[in-house]
Amino acid sequence: MNVPKILIVGSPRSGTTLINGIVCNNINTYPQLPECTYITQLIRHCNDFILYSDVPRFKAYGKDREQLVANYKLLTDSLIQNALASFDYVRNKQLVMKDPELTLLIDHIPEFFGDESKIIGVIRDPRAVFASFRKVQLKKKAAVFKHFRKNMDLKSFMKFLDSTIELNLLLDLIFNYYWRLHDSDLYKNGRVHIVTYENILSGDNKEFESLENYLGFELNKKGFGELPFGFDETDPTFSKNYGKTISNPETNFRDSLSSKSIRKVENVFSGLNEIYQWW
Repeated sequence: MNVPKILIVGSPRSGTTLINGIVCNNINTYPQLPECTYITQLIRHCNDFILYSDVPRFKAYGKDREQLVANYKLLTDSLIQNALASFDYVRNKQLVMKDPELTLLIDHIPEFFGDESKIIGVIRDPRAVFASFRKVQLKKKAAVFKHFRKNMDLKSFMKFLDSTIELNLLLDLIFNYYWRLHDSDLYKNGRVHIVTYENILSGDNKEFESLENYLGFELNKKGFGELPFGFDETDPTFSKNYGKTISNPETNFRDSLSSKSIRKVENVFSGLNEIYQWW
């Protein structure tokens, strides 16, 4: 697969969809694709075989890491080719793919997408990420907590969830994405370009110029472009801002998180805050 690739990673709810839309709203790239979930799942399967197989089975079926990766790469390449077939009219463009779950497998990117692939890591204030996660959970659990929703406003209900959803488990989940990104060999070797979500929302020229210099082309700073596959609006993760111009979130994390939750997030992310100065 000789098509140059740009991979976008970062925690779920960190703004990867917006960054994907901005980068794809460009004459230098293919139109925006849905998340490359199928490809990520194949890479995860390969990764699990490498890490967790017993020796006899791995020797029989995997042979060695290089051979196993080559086998799986045939599958991932075929899925990429399927996607490209939708754009027969496009030539000599860069293919942009994003999936937050790929963050957990980031060091596999060179062997599956090419060593020359460019990688964008999206970073957002973890308090906002946590609040957004909670709202997604609220949508997923809407039927279970229907009677509460009838009698409580959103802020009260989100605070109520402090006692029904294990705070530490959710924080561990979110922190793992940040940690995997910053602990990866690619990040340590300067192979990941970090984009700050809040700076993109505010139209920070330095943030955009830095990303443009990394990608090698100018960006349309207005937001999403062509969406040939659209979005699944029934998905709990869907946002009303998807597909539109760059817009601030509808609510602030302080509107939906208790002070207890905010303090907990700040404690967990205090180390990374030294880098990003969120508070």
